[in-house]
Order: sequence, then structure tokens, then C-alpha cells
Amino acid sequence: MGQNGTLVWPYIKGPAFFQSDLALFKDFRITERQRVEFRASAFNFLNHPHPAFNVNGNSDLSLSFSDPVTHLLTTTNQNQLTTGRPGYTVGNRVLQFAIKYYF
Repeated sequence: MGQNGTLVWPYIKGPAFFQSDLALFKDFRITERQRVEFRASAFNFLNHPHPAFNVNGNSDLSLSFSDPVTHLLTTTNQNQLTTGRPGYTVGNRVLQFAIKYYF
């Protein structure tokens, strides 16, 4: 009796991911060897939300698999409202400011 070969997954399309970061800085000379640098960084500065599964523990990530020995389903999707699309969005804008003194 033979065995099945390795499992080859089909293409599984997840939610699109879009990241937009921005950083600006400016140097000011104090003396020949000393300077001050001001930095401003913004992560996800457009505040673009990302779709996400499994927010608030609603079992969006449950998939259907069959046991290779018994051929019975081991896990099924418990949340029938998702229909394969994420129901929530996550992400927010993060701002960071810094001052550096070089001596």
C-alpha cells in the first residue's frame, strides 16, 4: 500500500497589504563639529486601514481539513458570516519625533 505525496496547496489570496511611510529630517550646524538634527517620521501616514481576519476572536481562521487516516473533517469554519472576506480593518497612523545632538 502506497502513500500520498506531498500536499501542494492551491493559491490562497489574502487581503491586500498597503504600507505608506514617510520620514523627514533637517540638520542645523552649531559649530564645525556639533550639529542638531530634527526628525519626523510617520508610519502609515495615509492612515489606510488593512482588512483582517480573526478580530475579536470570532473564529474567521477556521478552515476545513480532512484527517489523512480516517478521511473525516477535523475543523470547519464556525463563522458563516465571513464568506471568505475579512469583516474588520486594523491599523492606524503612528507619528514619531526625534532630536539628535551630534558632538
